[in-house]
Amino acid sequence: METELPPLTPTLLAGHLACSHLTQLERQRRAGALKIPFRADPRLEALIERGRQHEDAYIDSLRQEGQTVCDLRGQRDTDHTRRAMASGFDVIVQAPLADGVFRGVADVLLRVDASPATVGHQYEPIDTKLAQETKGGSILQLCTYCDLLGSIQGTVPAHFHVVTPTGRETYRTADFAAYYRHARLRLQGAMTATPPPETYPEPVVHCEVCQYWQLCDARRRSDDHPSLIASIRTAQTREFQRQGLASVSLIAQAEGELPLGPPARGSVDTYRRLGRQARLQVASRGAAVPTVERLPVEPERGLARLPEPSPGDIFLDFEGDPFVGRDGLEYLTGYCTLGAEGTLELRQQWALSTADEKAAFQAFVDMALGRLVEHPGMHIYHFGAYEPSALKRLSARHATRGEELDRLLRGRRFIDLHTVVREALCIGIERYGLKELEALHGFDRQLDLREAAAARRDLEIALELDDIDDVSQELRERVAVYNGDDCRSTASLRNWLEGQREDAITDGAELPRPALGNPEPGETVGERDRRIVELKQALTVGLPEDPEAWSEEERGRALLASMLGYFRQEEKNAWWEHFRLRDLPPDEYLDEREMLAGLSFVETLPRQGRQRSARCRFRFASQETAVAAGDKVNFVRAEDPNGDQGTTSATVEELDMAGRTVVLRLGADAADARPSTVFRDQVVGARPLEAALLGFAESVCAQGFAGTGPYAAASELLLRRLPKRIAGRGGVLRRDGESLTEALQRVCRELDAGVLPVQGPPGAGKTYNGARAILDLVAAGKTVGVTAVSHKVIDNLLQAVGEAALQIGGRRPSLMHKHNEDPPDGVKYVDSTADALHSVAPGAVVGGTVWLWASEAAAGSLDYLFIDEAGQMALAQALAAARSATNLVLLGDPQQLEQPQRGAHEDGADVAALVHLLGPDRATLGDEQGLFLDSTYRLHPAICAFTSEMYYEGRLRPQVNLAWQSLSGHSTYARPGLQLVEVEHEGNQAQAGEEVAAVVEIVRSLLAPGCTWTDRRGVERPLGTEDILVVAPYNAQVSALRAALQGFGVTRVGTVDRFQGQEAPLVLYSCTSSSPEDAPRGMAFLYDPHRFNVATSRARGSVIVVASPLLFAPDCRTPDQMRWANGLCRFRELANR
Repeated sequence: METELPPLTPTLLAGHLACSHLTQLERQRRAGALKIPFRADPRLEALIERGRQHEDAYIDSLRQEGQTVCDLRGQRDTDHTRRAMASGFDVIVQAPLADGVFRGVADVLLRVDASPATVGHQYEPIDTKLAQETKGGSILQLCTYCDLLGSIQGTVPAHFHVVTPTGRETYRTADFAAYYRHARLRLQGAMTATPPPETYPEPVVHCEVCQYWQLCDARRRSDDHPSLIASIRTAQTREFQRQGLASVSLIAQAEGELPLGPPARGSVDTYRRLGRQARLQVASRGAAVPTVERLPVEPERGLARLPEPSPGDIFLDFEGDPFVGRDGLEYLTGYCTLGAEGTLELRQQWALSTADEKAAFQAFVDMALGRLVEHPGMHIYHFGAYEPSALKRLSARHATRGEELDRLLRGRRFIDLHTVVREALCIGIERYGLKELEALHGFDRQLDLREAAAARRDLEIALELDDIDDVSQELRERVAVYNGDDCRSTASLRNWLEGQREDAITDGAELPRPALGNPEPGETVGERDRRIVELKQALTVGLPEDPEAWSEEERGRALLASMLGYFRQEEKNAWWEHFRLRDLPPDEYLDEREMLAGLSFVETLPRQGRQRSARCRFRFASQETAVAAGDKVNFVRAEDPNGDQGTTSATVEELDMAGRTVVLRLGADAADARPSTVFRDQVVGARPLEAALLGFAESVCAQGFAGTGPYAAASELLLRRLPKRIAGRGGVLRRDGESLTEALQRVCRELDAGVLPVQGPPGAGKTYNGARAILDLVAAGKTVGVTAVSHKVIDNLLQAVGEAALQIGGRRPSLMHKHNEDPPDGVKYVDSTADALHSVAPGAVVGGTVWLWASEAAAGSLDYLFIDEAGQMALAQALAAARSATNLVLLGDPQQLEQPQRGAHEDGADVAALVHLLGPDRATLGDEQGLFLDSTYRLHPAICAFTSEMYYEGRLRPQVNLAWQSLSGHSTYARPGLQLVEVEHEGNQAQAGEEVAAVVEIVRSLLAPGCTWTDRRGVERPLGTEDILVVAPYNAQVSALRAALQGFGVTRVGTVDRFQGQEAPLVLYSCTSSSPEDAPRGMAFLYDPHRFNVATSRARGSVIVVASPLLFAPDCRTPDQMRWANGLCRFRELANR
């Protein structure tokens, strides 16, 4: 019989999430069946001592504030903690906590009740951490303490805190609690199950820091596990195992051919490539130099990417740590160049602060451009995509050297040797890393890799702890040697690849050198950049160095300065993405969401009218894609120039995801083109918006933040001031006994060059109330405009205004919209800016995107501009449009779909307008900030309870009659509230047939005779097909669901984005991916709380989530990831009750 296990700890909890096999190894160690030698680490001991000092300093600061302190250091009995809590100490240090299963010691318990409570005092846990960035393990630790505290004081603490060297961070317990509870239950089960569950040491990220890694690695090698094959994925490993090929040797013998037929997912060619890789790895075992095979030559791929070597060539490598501060730090820039004697010369520049990082980046770009002048054939060689990506991030983050970097990128000066190797060669190695390739070109490192890794770890710990002064010169030198080895290894690899190229040419291959790109921009941008730089300098001159010392207006000037380059950076980000997609290796096409790959020509369709363009239908491979009908796409032809854009454009006329066909409209000059891959064109010019924003900046430089004039509302918005009304500002906006509709109309009328934010949760009547506020203003003779991020949203609000006029009675306003497509009922479209602005008048409501309202002609034309879905509009865009109006009203909800991001921006510049007004660490508007619509007219109370708790700080409540809303009948699923259907499957990414089958069965059951829907008035009727809304996160799953449900007449099937603003009695949400690791675009997309909120809150009566059980067990490493997963876990807890 197994002996009783010691209490569980937060450390075990974090380890179980990282690797279930680790839990079983730890279980064996605790039972005495496994011995792991303990190695004392003086660096860890020093780190622990610094942690104690940090904790002591914080406790001393609390004592100096006059707080009473009970120090329980050395005590292990939880009774000491109970007595200290009962005594009412303000602070309890090193408090032991336990509940019979878990045990821990909280650094600090802080009393939070304002006065002694009759039933005991309330405490919240605090953890003191040296790291500047809070890790996921710390969150789990504090959740454990909250849980244990709850068993003592009767209620779980509402918040917990982390004290870092830079201040105190506060977290809302409810944002993590459900995820923690799921993790705790899984750990308890794994540690107590009899017999213990069978687990396997699958390679995971945690292996890099695990004390058991050698044991697990030996097991995998003993088993000849398929995970040893270079670049193999977990799903591919499972497919080989399912087909009886359970080892590298067996896969090699079969050359990757699958004996049971085609794979469940992916192409047969992919498995053949893995088979060839396995064969070479088996052949290379025991050899000093691995076996190499050349792959078939493709134009402009592989060895054809190598340019002519130049004396000016640069071999670049960065050392960076993403966990330093908020944005990470590229702390060492190293590069090699050829000296006068033809020998490699290494140069390095350290950057141990943000300012040093900026200087190092500027110095490198300036050096590269200088060598380019001296050596026109110069290129920058690197290994992997990290270096160019880091340079782009640094340019955007520090708002410097953007045009200079663009010249290098447009000139195609960066050469990724990793891509060259992967496209040109198949090599018998387990990993295509720079170090693994060194045996081929005979490079010898100066520093052992294990020593180098330890040195980097110690240095990065010091950087994360902001403790760099205590780092020895010897440690820095070891990291510098490692970086220098990487630079020299890159140069050595380039030379070896040149030899491979010569051998291939000798064998008859045609490998022309790639042409240089055109470094000059397609438009004159120098004047734009100069103006931005000059205005930024004018705005920031005289600002105190310490941001904490800035006044309100100084903060505003700094924020405005950071946003001046927003539109220029958006264009750059779009072009950088264009070049990335254009040059992407072919083996990554099917995994790239911005692409449509594997096209094969089907037919040419008849031309329409007199058009010269050709319309061609293509079939495409199974994949998840963001490409949609109406998109402009690009593709590469052999005759396209290598510089500038280097592509040909087409338009997607039709896209059938179920049938996997697409119709492309090709221009007359490309009518005969037969592209095999296309990618989305995301470049959108924003010169009018930039001009308006710069005009605002010039006004601020000249006269400050004016309270009157064309930029008064923009100033109010930027400075995040409370709504300015005729009677002044401040105070609760909604009066006692006043409906929200009445409050909104009154406050809008009272605005005096002010900004009013209105937050509308799901079903709370944002559009309803906004439309009536607009009608009220029009009736008062005011000129009103409407804008949003899309024409569809503008039309929705304009139509709501028309419908409100019919319901209320009275004169219907003229509804105009600057757009050039077929208008919806009740709205008139106009084509030109002049016609749209000419329509602005009392009695009319004019809609247009920010391009209309940012135009110079629109300045001062409106009394009010309503910005709908302001949680999705960038602050820079809202500021650009603001000069058109005296007052701004922002409608939206930051808790629903977010502002789309194209890439990195300068700090603070990429915030959405409504998020900016909301402020940091808030989910809902305060009563003085704006109007929070706190009643939902859609959600059944059970759905509302979940939505309110997870996303609206418990402030959203349902109207009383919503409890009537219900599904009923003989079906298992005919009931109101939250339902969860767990479907086991594995290896599915963007499409899951098992979930499609489950959804079909649910729909079949609910559409059977006898199932009814009762609305909020108590009226019962049969449930119809129009009452069902089916949602999935991925287009591929949407297509599969649409095809499967077509026979039932269910047509409301789409992604989350399609259905924002819509509702139905029943919502079915198919999560699709088998596991977090399988999710396309990662956890950030699949678990996005904004998207899950939108998906589940479309339901009036019942929401059914269909999901794989594995989705409830993600390995979350950051607080953000835990927040994402928490919503899904809480849904599971509340479902099926």
